[in-house]
Amino acid sequence: MTDAKIRFTFDGREYLTRDGDTVAAALYRNGVKVITRSIKFHRPRGLHCGTGDCPNCLVNIDGVPNVRSCMTRVSEGMVVRSQNRVISLRHDPVMIMDHVFKKGFNYHHRFIRPAFAGGIYRWIIRRMAGIGEVPDRELMIKPSGRIRTDVLVIGDGAVALRAAEKCASAGARTVLVAERMELRSSELPRLGVIAGASLVGAYDDGSVLASSGGRLHIFEPGSIILSESVRVQPMIFANWDLPGILNENAALNLIERRITLGRHVMVIGEHARCEGVVRRLLDTGMEKSQIIQIEPGCKMLAAYGRRSVSGAVISDGKAERKIACDCVVTCGPLAPRTEIARQLGCTVDYSGKGAPRIVIDESFETSKRNVFAIGGSARALDETDGIRSAEIAADRIIEGRAGR
Repeated sequence: MTDAKIRFTFDGREYLTRDGDTVAAALYRNGVKVITRSIKFHRPRGLHCGTGDCPNCLVNIDGVPNVRSCMTRVSEGMVVRSQNRVISLRHDPVMIMDHVFKKGFNYHHRFIRPAFAGGIYRWIIRRMAGIGEVPDRELMIKPSGRIRTDVLVIGDGAVALRAAEKCASAGARTVLVAERMELRSSELPRLGVIAGASLVGAYDDGSVLASSGGRLHIFEPGSIILSESVRVQPMIFANWDLPGILNENAALNLIERRITLGRHVMVIGEHARCEGVVRRLLDTGMEKSQIIQIEPGCKMLAAYGRRSVSGAVISDGKAERKIACDCVVTCGPLAPRTEIARQLGCTVDYSGKGAPRIVIDESFETSKRNVFAIGGSARALDETDGIRSAEIAADRIIEGRAGR
């Protein structure tokens, strides 16, 4: 990130931010916490996960709807618009639904009588049920590219990069697809890198689809290595979706960009990681009196606030107490990403109370032949263990190619 200034607009208003900020970070830097509204009750929503895993910060960018603002870099002159709001983001009359139907409602139960009003009901439901709006102009889409490769590595960080480099060094045509990692072209001639890519899915014929830069990439790999980062699971409590409630990843991303989280920040969740967040906050110059670290064993019951969080209710099992704050950082349980593994046909173990895990053998191969899970995908949270898993899986693939 540099100190260069970037100009962009959000709902017609011009803002300045730093080069390298994501759209969500740029808005947060300018004090804008409410980015969009929810599709049904039009509740205010804003940056939450910071990893593109939730719908809380979807916006329209340069005419393209449903863009993840937490994953998209802001650029000079970018036009950003909020979604799912009536009249304006700040004054949305549909938000009254959130107060009238406090326990929620089912369309099929509420909008059925009188029968003659069916057409009106359907119009209302259609207005309430969609995310964003279809573009009013034709968007320029790049043609799809089909890539046949010996090894496809999916993931971010040093572990994925090590696996890709080792396979490429052994002569295997290798492609590394990274969503959150900034990578330049590799010096290894047989290693291709596609950064800033979003996985679309895996299919029965073994192909994997990813999109990047407006282009769909269709991969036909001989072997696949999954090395996706672990996901911070959300902590569920009343009003968990209020703007100003950030999970650990989103908070750390903002701290790294020297963006102030709030005047009074509450940190709750798994103790060791909470302490890490607190240390990072203190390193930015924040005073200890501005940070509220909740002791282990306490449970988050609810958050409250009108447009963004202004306080929280916690319990130690004996009594409840209210805490005033304008930001809550949650450090929920960690879980591996299993979606692509399931789509590829890999066995995923759901037994036990913990998060599901991809079943692997001693060489980190899954139940699906030539599909490997390493690093975060193998629940190896320590980088040293992750690098070791990358070495073993790469060696297995190289040995398999030599034996053909």
